[in-house]
Amino acid sequence: MLHTRILKSDDRPALERHLTGTADTALLMLSNLAVAGLDDDGLPHQGTYVGAFDGEDLVGCLGHFWNGNVLVQSEIGISHMLGHVVSLGKRKVAGVLGPLAQVEESLAILRPRLGLPRIAEFELLFAVDREHLALPPQLAKGDVTCRRATQADRALLCQWRHDALRHDGRLREGDGEAAKRADAEIDELLADGRVWLAESGGAPVSMATIIGLAGGRAMIGGVWTPEGQRNQGFARSVVAGALDALGREGVSRGVLFTGRANEAAQAAYKAIGFERIGRYGRAHF
Repeated sequence: MLHTRILKSDDRPALERHLTGTADTALLMLSNLAVAGLDDDGLPHQGTYVGAFDGEDLVGCLGHFWNGNVLVQSEIGISHMLGHVVSLGKRKVAGVLGPLAQVEESLAILRPRLGLPRIAEFELLFAVDREHLALPPQLAKGDVTCRRATQADRALLCQWRHDALRHDGRLREGDGEAAKRADAEIDELLADGRVWLAESGGAPVSMATIIGLAGGRAMIGGVWTPEGQRNQGFARSVVAGALDALGREGVSRGVLFTGRANEAAQAAYKAIGFERIGRYGRAHF
């Protein structure tokens, strides 16, 4: 009989086995687990994990994390698991991310309590193995370079992050708290060496962040090119450059998601070797 409960530290091996079976879609959860384990004191990357069990076997899970996002990785028991995290009242549900069908089911369950999300995106999931990564010619020739960002880049990175969030509808004019959270995210990513910049003529032209890292996989997010620098191949250069460098540090596979209507981004990622592997959902309240 199916039952659900909060996961404890001794559940970690079973949780890791379950998530590794769908590692591309579960990469954000795997990354949080690798950094913070199963503790939940409200610190970055921590969260409350709930598991669905068939007898003694873990067959599904979701996590409600420090930033309010629910990451779901289960084809069954979602309603009961969401009930667990909502009833705890530890933090508000700020968003839901995961395989598209599971996000859609979660939103339907949450709708009576939370209403419709402000943003609900149907994304396409792409992946590339390191041996299939193709460097853009301008990067291969050195006309464009890619490097890890440093603290000296912070002001520019925060500004670009604000611009990206406004474009995405997640940062509204005058929302100082959201801007502070975005700056804190940049600070954390900088401290972890997870922000990358493409440069042309010695000037930054595009950025990307590593939002998930576990088991030799890296999830790329936060790709942003300022309006005046677009349509010049800089986004594909920063993504390829970051993955090329990370490949020398043990990363063998890159994963990312992009909007199903964003044909330009899809073409850019396919040009450097990415292939579509599934559908991903992303919703924000």
